[in-house]
Amino acid sequence: MHTINVNNYVVTDWSGGKTMEIFLSPTKSSYQDRTFNYRISSATVEKEHSVFSFLPGYKRIILPLRGPISLVHKFSKVKLHPFQTYYFKGSEKDRKFW
Repeated sequence: MHTINVNNYVVTDWSGGKTMEIFLSPTKSSYQDRTFNYRISSATVEKEHSVFSFLPGYKRIILPLRGPISLVHKFSKVKLHPFQTYYFKGSEKDRKFW
């Protein structure tokens, strides 16, 4: 069992706001070097438009906590409401939120 303390979250900027890394497995892995198996994070959306980070080899799950968010990829668009999940490959380029 591992206790996660909010004071230990790693907070960084991303193209749309800030992200808090809540958990990274294995614990000695690196998000920047892409040596992790999975990552749990929470991000703020501070810009009206932005592009998701390119993460080839990873699957992504997006779940808005407050308010709707629209995702756009090529010619498809999906609008997510709070607690509605959406899955996509991290290797998809140019996936944006609106």
